[in-house]
Amino acid sequence: MTEHTANSETQSRALVIYDEDVPPTDVARGYLQVELGNVFGENLRSDAGSIDESLETLSVSQVNRLLEAVSYTYRMNGTFHKVTDASLDWMDVELPLDAILLTKIKPHISEIVYSSDIQRSPIAFAAFLGEYFSHHPDLADDPQDLNEFRPRSLAGNATSLITSESDGVIEVFDGNHRLTNAALLGAVSVRVFAGIPNGRESISMKGDSVFLTLRLEYEKAESSEERVHILETCLLLAKSSTDGRDAIHSYWVEHALTEEVASEGKVMLARLGQG
Repeated sequence: MTEHTANSETQSRALVIYDEDVPPTDVARGYLQVELGNVFGENLRSDAGSIDESLETLSVSQVNRLLEAVSYTYRMNGTFHKVTDASLDWMDVELPLDAILLTKIKPHISEIVYSSDIQRSPIAFAAFLGEYFSHHPDLADDPQDLNEFRPRSLAGNATSLITSESDGVIEVFDGNHRLTNAALLGAVSVRVFAGIPNGRESISMKGDSVFLTLRLEYEKAESSEERVHILETCLLLAKSSTDGRDAIHSYWVEHALTEEVASEGKVMLARLGQG
C-alpha cells in the first residue's frame, strides 16, 4: 500500500477496511457479477456454477475481455478503463453514505441530483424520492420518469459499488442506483471497491477488440495512405495503453493471416521498443 493510499480520504472515512490491496481483476469480477445478474438474472448458472463462481474460473485475460465487452460495448461507460487504470490502487472498504457523491445519470435525473437542494447527496436524493413515491405510489403514475429508483431489496453487503477519489472528493463511479437504493432503505454505509490515486501515470487498457478491429481494417484498406493511417493509429493507441504491445503481438503477429500483416506488426513492436 502506498503512502498516498494510507493518507487517502477514503481510508480516513472508512468504517471497515476489508482489504487494502485489491487486484483490479477482483474489482472487474465484482462489476461483472452485478451487471450480468442485471442482464440475465441473479440465478443464472453455468456448468461452473453461479455467476460469481463462474467468474472465478476465468483467467485474467478472459475477465478483462468480458469487462471490456460488458462495460464498454454493452453499458457504454468507462468502467473498463477505470478499473484497468494504472494510476489507481483498489481497496475493499465500507463507507458512510454521506461520504459519497452521486454522479451523472440520465439528463432529467441529473438535473435533480445536481440541483441546489440535492447537491449530489444520495441521502438527500433518497429523501426526495421517498416523498415523490409517496405521492405517486403506482408504477403507471410516474410524471418525472423515476420508476427505475423505486426501492428494491438490499442483498447482503456484497461488494459491488465502485468509487473514485480525486482531491479528497469521493464519487460513485458505478452504482448510482444501488447507492440510492441503499439510502432509500435506510442504510448508513455501503461496501465499495474504492479507487485510490497512487501518483502514477494515468494509463489504462484499450482492449483487445480495438487492436483486432484495426488489423481487420488494415486488411480491407484499398490504399497505402489508408494503411499508413491505420498503422499510426494502432501505434498511437498502443503507446497510450497498458495492453497495446501484447495485443499487437497477438493479433498482428501471432494470428496474422498474411506475412505483410505480421511484418507490420513486428515493425510496430520495434517502434514501441524504442519508446
